[in-house]
Amino acid sequence: MNKVQISLNEVSAVISTEGAALIGLSVNNFNLIEPNTRDGLYAGKILAPWPNRIKDGKYTFNKKDYQLPINEVSKNNSLHGLVANCQWEVIFQDQSKVTLQYLLNQPDIYPGKLQLQVSYEIIEQGVEISVLSENVGEISAPYGVSIHTYLVAGALVKNNELTLQIPADQFLEVDAERLLPIKLQPVTGSNFDFISLKKISDLFIDHAFK
Repeated sequence: MNKVQISLNEVSAVISTEGAALIGLSVNNFNLIEPNTRDGLYAGKILAPWPNRIKDGKYTFNKKDYQLPINEVSKNNSLHGLVANCQWEVIFQDQSKVTLQYLLNQPDIYPGKLQLQVSYEIIEQGVEISVLSENVGEISAPYGVSIHTYLVAGALVKNNELTLQIPADQFLEVDAERLLPIKLQPVTGSNFDFISLKKISDLFIDHAFK
């Protein structure tokens, strides 16, 4: 695993080549990302070609059955895609921007041949992240992507007291036992309506938003 640092003015970010993960982000030396996350939590990693969980690691696509590795043994799920623990290649770097790429080619468990690129660029008071994916194979494939960043607000701040805004009108409902996806639900009328700025309070959030 190698680390790349980019910075601009008072903003600094650290990216790991393992999983193309954002593992450090600070403004004026104040950490915005949890610096000591334990192993196995996918901290800052790119989750593709799916985030979340696939029940028993089994899925069917274009009438063909696939069996994925089980990497969440306690729940018998296949978790967070196929590229989070892979070494990505740095293909561009300057002082304030870095781009990494990875070619996913595992036809026995995933039908596509997926060329992935992720860029991290310091702009103004933060970092802009963009993920580009192209299926360069000969057959279609299912695809989803997410980023698994652990944000922190400082030792003296309670997360429940913070306000949150998410410009999404749907959330992915999950079951209570295995946190498996059930279906997309509208945020309107639910506890997960963060379209307007709202206090997090004691709400448990382990959901994707769209």
